[in-house]
Amino acid sequence: MFGVSLKKIESWEQKGKTNKLLEATTNSNKDIRLAAIRALATSKDLDIANKLITMLRDADPEIRIEIMKTLGKIGNPIASEHIRSFTTDEDENVRKVASEVLKTLPHKD
Repeated sequence: MFGVSLKKIESWEQKGKTNKLLEATTNSNKDIRLAAIRALATSKDLDIANKLITMLRDADPEIRIEIMKTLGKIGNPIASEHIRSFTTDEDENVRKVASEVLKTLPHKD
């Protein structure tokens, strides 16, 4: 993804360009990925939440943490069942954030 910058991420967030932000979540630069994930927090689109949920499989604990925080901000109850599995993650920080986010998410009935 040539030419993606933190400034572009900010611009895309302001303009609601969720497709561009989703593309940026696969960038090789971790800072770009993290910024794009954070920028998606304002989306209430179920499709965005579903895509973030699939990205929870990322090997990087920092990425998993940021995705969980973003899903918490989106507030979609579907995320709770997926985040719950991270309360037993191998990474202590991931476990902690998963527990914190679960307290804020509505639960799916």
